[in-house]
Order: sequence, then structure tokens, then C-alpha cells
Amino acid sequence: MIKNFEIGKGGYSNELHLDGVIYDVHNQYDFEGIFIDAFRSLEIRFNPDNEYGKGMSPLTLKFQNIQYLEISPAFGTKEILGIDEMGYKEAHEKCDDWLDGEEHINDKMHFFLRLIPNDIFIRVFSEHATLLIKKTRIKDL
Repeated sequence: MIKNFEIGKGGYSNELHLDGVIYDVHNQYDFEGIFIDAFRSLEIRFNPDNEYGKGMSPLTLKFQNIQYLEISPAFGTKEILGIDEMGYKEAHEKCDDWLDGEEHINDKMHFFLRLIPNDIFIRVFSEHATLLIKKTRIKDL
């Protein structure tokens, strides 16, 4: 997977790094939702938290040319309370008790986002993964 961002160090991370800027998605952002289109693309959207993310720009993780996508069965059946952690898993690994960080990544590993409650997750592998920084929040328009 070719990507323009990194996650924070260690197997347990809740940070996205881009161009020297750290985005703390656990504390400063709220999970907005996902968008899947007909052209094998997925967007995972985060909005700044009203209290702790003031002045921050909305974030979108965009995955293009998806080759694998798994969304937990609990997704959509419970209210999502927050972002727990991000990391990577080997394609053959189904145990998600632990995640790999950037220091162990290879170009075949799946991106894994665990939400709160922690039985909700998104697992994706694609040709390209891009962190996009939005200038205006959609709900502010």
C-alpha cells in the first residue's frame, strides 16, 4: 500500500502523522463515518471534537483501488463513542488483539482502525492510502 501518512510509533497508536504534523484522532477528533463508492474507494472521515479539537481541520483517510475490505458485523448496530487505535495486520492474521506499528510494516499489510466500543473495526488494504486535510467542515456550511 502506497501511503502519504504514518501512524504514531508502537503497535498501539491513535495518531496520524503527515508532513511533520501530528493529528491526535483519539483526543482531538470524532469519528464522522465512512463512505464507500462504486469505484473501489473508501473514505474514513473524522471531524474535530467540539471541545478538544477547536481550530483543527477535518481529516479524511482515503483508500483507493481497494483489494480487501472488512467491516465488523457490529458496525452500524451500536453508537460509536470514539477512536481507540490504529495499526497494521498481516493479510493472513485474523487475531486482532494486537496491531503492528510503522516500524514493522510492509507493503502487503492491512490498515486496521479499532473504534469504541472495541468490537467495531474497519480493516482495509488498497493500492493507495491518502490522508486528506479539509479546510472547511461540511456541517459548518
